[in-house]
Amino acid sequence: GKSEAPAAADTPAAEAPKKRSRWGAKPAEATDPIQLAVQLGLPLATLQHMSSEQQASLPKLKEKVDQIDLLLRLPDCGVSDIPPGGRSPSPEPIFDRSGAQVNSREARRRQQLINERAELLESLKPKVPQRCWRKLIVPVDKYPGYNFFGAIIGPRGNAQKRMERESGCKIVIRGKGAIKEGCGRHDGKPIGPEDDEPMHVLIEGPDEETVERGQALVEIVLNPYSEDAVAQKEKQMRELAIINGTLKEEDAALVPVANWGNAAAKGALYRPGGAGGAGGSFP
Repeated sequence: GKSEAPAAADTPAAEAPKKRSRWGAKPAEATDPIQLAVQLGLPLATLQHMSSEQQASLPKLKEKVDQIDLLLRLPDCGVSDIPPGGRSPSPEPIFDRSGAQVNSREARRRQQLINERAELLESLKPKVPQRCWRKLIVPVDKYPGYNFFGAIIGPRGNAQKRMERESGCKIVIRGKGAIKEGCGRHDGKPIGPEDDEPMHVLIEGPDEETVERGQALVEIVLNPYSEDAVAQKEKQMRELAIINGTLKEEDAALVPVANWGNAAAKGALYRPGGAGGAGGSFP
């Protein structure tokens, strides 16, 4: 007999061919940070300084930038796709010299997209940590003749380095008396208006807690006749004598500690040409 064609119900319906997008096949999304940075037009130096969170946000951010770029290529920047209820009210029209309206709905939409794109790229810039600082006036008028500079810096800069190490701050002296005549600043920067101010100590750190630790250490030196300050000066004087080779072990054993304290309390520390062999000991 003749073979019968299978019933239509038994034949699976042929799938309708998918409509081809006019934009073509969607390319595979890049995930490599370097490739994404190049596509976004970012310098590789910026990528190197990004945080891990910023690098992880690159794929989504690139997708948003692509959407904005697509809208910017449209004549009306996608205004026609916004439902009337979602549009902002139009302001009073403004025209340029040629009579073209400069604040039309399309113009405002274009500027909005440009600003959004700039903000997205700005968010990828390395975050600059906010530094905290404190300015302490050196009481030279209250203690005339006292060598605060030498006490803060210490022999070979050791006192300053110790305070910076213990506090985590940058500690510098600025103002009158902080720069020797005929010399420049220790950091190599040109002399500025702050160098004509009364002598002061600048304490800079990453947060308030760190700056407060630095302030506590500096305030000990700025109160020169406190027990802590005298004890610190005793240690510095002995350290200076060791550096200069003027302190022998047998002499150190014979010299009462009280005598060091008496000398330290007089403030005769690291003064150029001063008594006690401390001349020329500025770092």
